[in-house]
Formats: sequence, C-alpha cells, structure tokens
Amino acid sequence: MRCLALALLPALALAVDVEAAKLATPDAMPVDPGSFEVGLGLEWGRSRSFYDANGNLQDRGGSLIEREFALGFTAGLVENLDAGITVGYARTTDGATDPDHGSGPTDVAIGAKWRFLHAEHFALALIPEISLPVGDGKPEEEISSGSNLWGAGLTLAATASFDRLAIGAALSRSWVTGKDQDRGDARGSIGADLALGWQATEMVQPEIELHYARDLNAGDTEDAWVMTTTAGVLVSTDYGRFGAGVDQAIAGKDAERTTTVLLQWVKGF
Repeated sequence: MRCLALALLPALALAVDVEAAKLATPDAMPVDPGSFEVGLGLEWGRSRSFYDANGNLQDRGGSLIEREFALGFTAGLVENLDAGITVGYARTTDGATDPDHGSGPTDVAIGAKWRFLHAEHFALALIPEISLPVGDGKPEEEISSGSNLWGAGLTLAATASFDRLAIGAALSRSWVTGKDQDRGDARGSIGADLALGWQATEMVQPEIELHYARDLNAGDTEDAWVMTTTAGVLVSTDYGRFGAGVDQAIAGKDAERTTTVLLQWVKGF
C-alpha cells in the first residue's frame, strides 16, 4: 500500500484556478505563509495474486487486505516554504500467512516543501522527509503496522498547467538507516510519478496517474518493483477538497497485485 504521507502534504490551487493537488502524486505548491491545512486519508487495498520473480502473476493462496487511515497537518512558514506531519493507523489481514492479522500505528512522517522555482504556470519544489519508527516493526503474534527503522527521503516535484490541463510529476529517493541485522538487504527505494488532470468545471477535475516504485537491495537480493495506475476525481468546495479514486497494480516483480480505493479530504484555514 502506498504511503499517504506525501499525498497529505497538501497544496493550494494554481493562479489559473486549475487544481494542482493530485490523489497520489506530490505537487510543487506549498501552503501560503500563516495558513494551515488539515488532510484526512483512507486507503483500502486487496490483493489476491502477486507478480513473481519473472513478472508472472501467481495466486497468493489467500487474500491480503490492508486498511490505512492517515491524518496530516501542514503549516505555511514563509513564502515558498511549508512543513507538515502525518500520523496514521493501519489494519492488515492476510489469509496466506501466520500470523494472519495485525493493527496499530504507522510510522510518523515529518516533511517540508520548498518551492525554489515559480513561474505563472509552472513550479518546481524539493520535498525532504524523515520517517520515525513509531509502528511496531517486530511483532511476534501479529503483522507489523510499521517498521523499526528510521528513514529519510527526498522528492523533486513539478507542477504545470496549460489552459484546463493540470500536470504533475515527481522523482523520489528514500533511504533506511540502522544496523545491518535490523535492515537486512534493504537500502531504500526510488520512485517516479506522472499525473494528468482536466479541470472540467470550477469544482471538478478528473485525473489519471502512473506510478513506479522500486525497492533497492544490497548483496544478491534482487530489487522488487511495481507499476500502478490511478484513476480518480477531485472536487473543490467551500468545505474543502474531496478526492476519490482507484489505484491498480499493472506490472511488477516480487510484488503484490493490489487494487486500492483512495479517499481524501483536505481543508485550508
């Protein structure tokens, strides 16, 4: 399941009234100085098959169901810079493993967004983030809701608009820290995102997204990767921005073929 942290470091609309924010792709528009935004997110995912080491689909022998709730808070600090925190709670059931269930808090994400380039219809931003291992990473009787490792990440996000077309793109790199016996061969991940939205009305923007994520490993362990696509809609109202969509894995290696329902709400103050 994709982490909600970056999606809940929200953004304001562009000056041309084309919404910059996307369901699962980071954007380059920080919160204005002195303003605040609160975001709620819910993900519900199910996998009944997985991509093996050759990229072929295999039955996993039982359904994997993941549910995650996230709460994000973002504050505009100065012009072109904001900072935010995201906390969450997850519950997982897996019919193919023992233990077969688990629930608890997820790791806390703390991040910032620095927009270093801003033109009329284009913006670039850097988004650094750290991950605090709050979730239980070594459960003995249930599936973990987090990790026991500290993490860090850096994302380059781009936002552009052309008439009613809204474009978002991002490149990301993450690292995990800790002793070798704790992190094993894990060395972080890389990712790429591309999103296209069409501002159909002042309130409604249908959108599609494409995502690629690759886990980086050391030694002889081969990297696992997955590609997903998201289709959704964003609705901006006086009560906040509402988002809903479905994310579907379409290819991968040593990865779950998960279908995930995404629901979001973001409100500025």
